[in-house]
Amino acid sequence: MNMSRHKALLSDILRENPQLSEIEISEITGLTFNEIQDCLLSMAQSAKQACLPKTPQVLCIGGANVDRKIQAVQTLIYGSSNPARSSISCGGVARNVAENLGRLGCSPSLLSFIGNDAEGQWLIGKTKEFVNIHSVGVVDGKSTGTYTAILDLDGEMAVALADMEIYDDVDIDLLQSKWAADFRTDLIVIDTNFPADVLEKIINRPMKQVLLFALHLYPLRKLGNYLHLSMVWLG
Repeated sequence: MNMSRHKALLSDILRENPQLSEIEISEITGLTFNEIQDCLLSMAQSAKQACLPKTPQVLCIGGANVDRKIQAVQTLIYGSSNPARSSISCGGVARNVAENLGRLGCSPSLLSFIGNDAEGQWLIGKTKEFVNIHSVGVVDGKSTGTYTAILDLDGEMAVALADMEIYDDVDIDLLQSKWAADFRTDLIVIDTNFPADVLEKIINRPMKQVLLFALHLYPLRKLGNYLHLSMVWLG
């Protein structure tokens, strides 16, 4: 009996009783476990190809930062040294969106910039598992963006420090150098880290849809003429 007949036989049996085990299927059909597994795998692949839409292609443009959280282990004393515990994680709105889309089965690419430093290499090493990082550029002489939150004993933020200077030097030429000519995307997601003229250049490119992510109101002043875009408010 060939594979097509095996699959037709299993399809009929499982349509009647989808809860059958491989042992029960083998007893009914006389097929070996290997034959059953091969058929089930082939059937699953065929169903996926026939029923699922194509993987969404998403380009995320903006910040890729290292996030640090430092929490005091006793009451904060300002102007003095305080014992604390710290943690580090991947951050940046565009980078975070790209990773989460990758985890959900989309096909995201990230267009961002990091410094030529250990933090940038660590960040990209963590990101590339879920995201196409071919359009992440390295800027010599600048540090990878960082966001450092200082928390008090109760876990409330006392102050936060954002070193995003690297993005101030992103200009249209630098953007174009990392914008692949063959980009095919269903959606472009941008945050507001880049300068206003760069954001306007992105928005004015021919594309299907732009989704703007904003953390707070101030950066939106860069885009006063473009607030009709689809926007996700994260504040």
